[in-house]
Amino acid sequence: MDPIKAICAGTLYTPTEKIPNAVVLIEGHHIVKVGTKDQVQIPQGAAMIDDSDRIVVFDKNYAVTQTYVRGRAVL
Repeated sequence: MDPIKAICAGTLYTPTEKIPNAVVLIEGHHIVKVGTKDQVQIPQGAAMIDDSDRIVVFDKNYAVTQTYVRGRAVL
């Protein structure tokens, strides 16, 4: 099983909202939780990707199966 990844973003834009200080938890090839740092508990041992100085755009309806962070695929 792939380790859980936690992307910490400065701002996350979804199709319906803007989330400051966001965390996206990814398990395998699935996004399992999205919210602010106060709402999302990052599991111990999760692979951290610090993008707190960046904007992340998320669209669950977009038909691309890989998410790229700093030029490398994380999903």
